[in-house]
Amino acid sequence: MVIIPLAFLTPREEASAAKVSTGTPDLDEMCGGGFYKDAIALLTGPTGAGKTLAGLMFANAAFEAGEKCLLYTYDETHDRLVRNARGWGMDLEAMERSGLVRVVSSYPEEASLEDHFLGMRREIEDYEPNRMVVDTLSALERIVAPRGLLDFVIALGAVLRQGEITTLLTSAPSGRFSSTPTPAIATEIASLADVNIEIRFVELSGERQRTITVLQSRGTWHDQRSSDALVFGVIGVKSSGNWKERATRCMGTLLHRSAKHLLSQDNSAGPVCSVE
Repeated sequence: MVIIPLAFLTPREEASAAKVSTGTPDLDEMCGGGFYKDAIALLTGPTGAGKTLAGLMFANAAFEAGEKCLLYTYDETHDRLVRNARGWGMDLEAMERSGLVRVVSSYPEEASLEDHFLGMRREIEDYEPNRMVVDTLSALERIVAPRGLLDFVIALGAVLRQGEITTLLTSAPSGRFSSTPTPAIATEIASLADVNIEIRFVELSGERQRTITVLQSRGTWHDQRSSDALVFGVIGVKSSGNWKERATRCMGTLLHRSAKHLLSQDNSAGPVCSVE
């Protein structure tokens, strides 16, 4: 159980009308111009879908805008994250040296859920970030029951909204690590987010492709084609079974396009590697 002081649950009097970039221009377009500054976004997808890359692109967008980003990773060590970022054309160490990005790497098993929350709160109070990334939230399922994870998200969300911190939470599909999460709990966690984005794998013509769907974007227009699941990996027109003919988009392609642009600016960053 996570103890939530009542003061944390006091809502801000005003909602922000300003928007910030996700780090991927086409995803910004799908979300109606990016995320509201006080928004909490949940990106859900299986292993290898590109969640960590999306988080790094989000942090890079903060860096380029001169904003501070606090990046929590529960799936990677600091050195592996730095290496992976370099492979995607981002110098994470340089971002850290600038003071605009702070990376905290921790395995869920290192502490209790309440200690993880208290540690996050201390980091937020000390660093005062404009943005935050938690990659991946679902890793905490290894140490807590579903109700506990919901309490954690409620508590964290209260802290983030008080500080008007634009946040990207990534998560694997519910139940990846635990056999007990119920659909009701998963739905409640998703309902706490302002923006819900889902990445899935589909098989077309014998190839595995990614699809992205903007399920929800509160208070703003978002791409209505999300209900049909946009087909990733192929630029062109595709039709298969129940898929409607339409120009396709791909989270992997979009993110790699952005990473390729970064590489063209700094060829010393290293080769682009595959999405993980």
